Amino acid sequence: MCKLHHMGESTCSQRVRLALAEKELEWESLLVAPTDLRSPLYLALNPAGVVPTLEHGSAIISESRLICEYLEDVVPQKPLLPLMPIERYKVRCWTKLFDDKLHLAIFVLSFMVWMRPRYESMPPDVRQMALPGLKDPVKRRVSEDMLVNGWDSVVVKTALTQMMETICALQDTLSDQRWLGGDHYSLADIDLFCIAQRLDDLGLCSLWDEFAAVADWIDRSRGRKSFKAAFTNWRNDEIISSNRLKAETSADSFLTILATL
Repeated sequence: MCKLHHMGESTCSQRVRLALAEKELEWESLLVAPTDLRSPLYLALNPAGVVPTLEHGSAIISESRLICEYLEDVVPQKPLLPLMPIERYKVRCWTKLFDDKLHLAIFVLSFMVWMRPRYESMPPDVRQMALPGLKDPVKRRVSEDMLVNGWDSVVVKTALTQMMETICALQDTLSDQRWLGGDHYSLADIDLFCIAQRLDDLGLCSLWDEFAAVADWIDRSRGRKSFKAAFTNWRNDEIISSNRLKAETSADSFLTILATL
């Protein structure tokens, strides 16, 4: 049985939990507290100090993209890649977009709404050790910029611009096909749905108000059994209420920036 070191509200953890659920695999949950990410024990397992990390027998697999591809290789049943090469290419274009741009962009938006107040309250020496990007200097620099400049940080506007461009691209693709790779639910749908769900959690679901095909795709994704296994099961009323309050607090700041796009 697999063991997954993960966090409930981590998009990368959600990504892997969706893949595990779609493949109907049993796995052992090992929840990681934020304070444990820099512990010697966890860093010995994952030197980057991030989640998720998958243990499969003696194999230790990190990075959510590689974990999902590893699962596809070792458990070919219930495939998450289409059979046709051109459809696989389309799926990989979406997953590459997640890794190249959207992962950092959704981190930026999440940091502003959920994380920045917590880091601001830390003593400087504790904050320096705890800030995201232990092995990622770009992510570290982005985090520091948001701490200093807040909503005026240029990276926030850039992230929102990338999200709007992505929603337009999703609408174009989903206007004439059911899933992002064609007729087959795939790793691309997993990746982009995790982005859409986080945008909703941040109070940004209005971004697809005028994009019916995107809204329908989100509804279809939430209707799959894997949604409960990957999302609902890891939330309680306290988390939902906290997320809603933080989204309401940030709403005016988002609207101000969106008005300039």
